[in-house]
Amino acid sequence: MVLINTVLSSLPMFMLSFFEIPKGVLEKIDCFRSRFYWQSDQHKRKYRLAKWELMCQPKIQGGLGIHNLELQNKCLLSKWLYKLLNEEGLWQQLLRNKYLKDKPLGSCKKTNRFTFLERSDES
Repeated sequence: MVLINTVLSSLPMFMLSFFEIPKGVLEKIDCFRSRFYWQSDQHKRKYRLAKWELMCQPKIQGGLGIHNLELQNKCLLSKWLYKLLNEEGLWQQLLRNKYLKDKPLGSCKKTNRFTFLERSDES
């Protein structure tokens, strides 16, 4: 379990902090992590004795404390949103000038192609 949290959960962390992870990619990563936990390095398939969602819960809630990558992805992206709203810097000014243009953040919507902000034309 230590290897899962220190290695397998940490490898995608850089990308998780910048991009919203697609559901298919998240499922594939969780499949590899689950397979590593239950099967180790053997090629023989073993039964999974608990649901992965239960194993990803904190220990005080009855889980094993394995990192939930979907929740961690949302938290890391929220950190950038917090910095955009509360700090001043070059990248904040660029994003505000390009996408917000003196509009509130609530007037932005997510595009289908990327997770960049796009001004809504409803104003």
